[in-house]
Amino acid sequence: MKNIREGEWLITVEKIEIIVTAKVEEALKEFNKIVPSVQKKITGRQMKLDIINPQMDKIVNDTRNQVVPDRISKNDKSMDTVVNNALASNKDFTSLDSQAQKLYSFSIVLF
Repeated sequence: MKNIREGEWLITVEKIEIIVTAKVEEALKEFNKIVPSVQKKITGRQMKLDIINPQMDKIVNDTRNQVVPDRISKNDKSMDTVVNNALASNKDFTSLDSQAQKLYSFSIVLF
């Protein structure tokens, strides 16, 4: 049995293990208390994103159809800058994008 001297006390590895285990169990109990709240927040944000993302997709598709000439493929990457510039001036899109970014950043903070 190895001992670690701490001041005037001798603490065995077994005693340290007991203390650490107790602290980990205590932390785990506290963590488990907040899990339902975090899950509820994540679910709420995911539901909002499930509404926002299709709206953004529709605006992107509509914008792409409006700004890309008929003779060029709608998926032509060379037109991305034109589409992105048009989206940047679309207030509905920028508002939805801002909301989505806030929801995504919250998710990243949690993980």
